Amino acid sequence: MLIDRNVRVTFHAPDSVRYFSDEAETKGRKDNVAYGVNTANIYKRLGLQIAEKGALLRQMGSKLYVVSQRRTFDYLMTRIDVEWTEGADWDITFLTFDYTGTVLENGQLEFKAAGIFRTTVAQYAKGLVTPTAKVETAEFLKRVRKKAGLT
Repeated sequence: MLIDRNVRVTFHAPDSVRYFSDEAETKGRKDNVAYGVNTANIYKRLGLQIAEKGALLRQMGSKLYVVSQRRTFDYLMTRIDVEWTEGADWDITFLTFDYTGTVLENGQLEFKAAGIFRTTVAQYAKGLVTPTAKVETAEFLKRVRKKAGLT
């Protein structure tokens, strides 16, 4: 897949089609994540890395490209409310893809481009620190008391 100018992305993973299921079986865990890595807390690591590396590369006059499975990207964006840009002013590009489920003869996993999303470091950082949880104070305190065993 050709992305921008001379950037080409190829995924080669001949033995990884069942990697996560096999690992779960080997470790005696239930295989309940059919699409691979558990993404529940991805924004805590990947989200911060993107902000940090995006800012560093901006200082260096370069851009950051993040290649991600669309499902992972969609989850990340439920936690980070980013304003996307259509113009030339951008620092970070997310290139998303979906697997087709086909393994090519050479062992590569076939995938198709799913979307390209661009933003600035400033907009991404703003989205990273803007709360996405919608909860009233009384409900929040009720949940805290319940978790603490005070109700």
